[in-house]
Amino acid sequence: MTKSALALASALSLLAPPASAATRLSVLTFAPLSGDLPNGAGDKAADLLAGELASIGDLDVAPRPRRIEGLARDELATAKKTLAAARAALAGHQPAEAQRDYEAARAGFTKALAALDDFQDLLDCTAELGALQYRRGEDDAGRASLREALRLAAGRPIQAIAQAPSFSAEEKKLAREAAALPRGAIRIDSTPEGAEVWVDGEDVGKAPVLVRDLPRGPQYLRAVLPSGELWGQVADAAPGSTPLRVRAQSGAEGPAAELNAELAENRIEPQALDAAAAAAKAGAAALVVFGALHRTPDGLALDAFLYDAAKKTVSRLPRVSFDTEMLDARLQMDKIVTQIHARQTAGGPPLVLPARVAADRIAEGTLASEFRFGGAGTEGDASTPPPSSAPRRVVVHGHGP
Repeated sequence: MTKSALALASALSLLAPPASAATRLSVLTFAPLSGDLPNGAGDKAADLLAGELASIGDLDVAPRPRRIEGLARDELATAKKTLAAARAALAGHQPAEAQRDYEAARAGFTKALAALDDFQDLLDCTAELGALQYRRGEDDAGRASLREALRLAAGRPIQAIAQAPSFSAEEKKLAREAAALPRGAIRIDSTPEGAEVWVDGEDVGKAPVLVRDLPRGPQYLRAVLPSGELWGQVADAAPGSTPLRVRAQSGAEGPAAELNAELAENRIEPQALDAAAAAAKAGAAALVVFGALHRTPDGLALDAFLYDAAKKTVSRLPRVSFDTEMLDARLQMDKIVTQIHARQTAGGPPLVLPARVAADRIAEGTLASEFRFGGAGTEGDASTPPPSSAPRRVVVHGHGP
């Protein structure tokens, strides 16, 4: 424990109420508010603050979940084995066991999205499941699975359909239904910029990229950050010309990823309370600390916030600044520790949402290239052309946020 923390603990002990069960608190990885931060800065700053809070003694600091890329790779390996087992069961005339394995494999591929470098596996798994459902008399379920495969295929061949002539007429009907689905758009940003991005297995270029004319329904997004870290998310394209915005970044998953994507755009919207509440539930915590880091001329600055699960409110904690190597960060974190303890007893003014994370920073209006699924595009054209059977990239520079 640092001398400052010891002194703070001594002072707080004189004001503290009688001993009771420690309050559980989660410290989430801090989001990057700018892309020029040192690698791992958000994780390191969160660890330093969690350590200072844990050293006081009347807080039970929950372990911070980390992104483990090996987990996605393990999920992918298991999904591939399960798909092989489904095919073996089908060949062995065990349709019930095959269907169970196909469904498990499809769920596994979705969990392994960050590491899913061959989207054809998911397409074939979904189509083969649909064909099996038809064979078992589950026509509605089979039709839904085949239509989903055709929606995501974007013109790529699907072996299960190509090898079944009996599906020819049904395939054309389902393909027309998939092509007639409403279209939407997603913009994928990344911190730092330049992540390689795939949507439904299609290489759409580097972030920031605006992807238009996506058929409505779950879209499978995957990115490889410049550091080599993997990211994945399932999202539904927003209707019309206003795109859904997502951000590929390292250091967060689950509710923390949703919250950090918002913080990275220098804003806290009312829906941030839902993400903070989910993070509190995931960590079985009464309090959640989250925030964002950005670079300053002298080093780094941290804008942090405290979510109270019982009151369902967010309050702003004091900004702290430290050098880029974080050599003096531990001492600065004590300012946040003091405020958290003070607000446990006296409370603090809730933040009125929506709010900016750092009021002195101007949002970056980075231009995005454009990838259009089907049809021909022109610069500045926000209309939705008729869908076609194959994706076409139309790179349009000059699209802002």
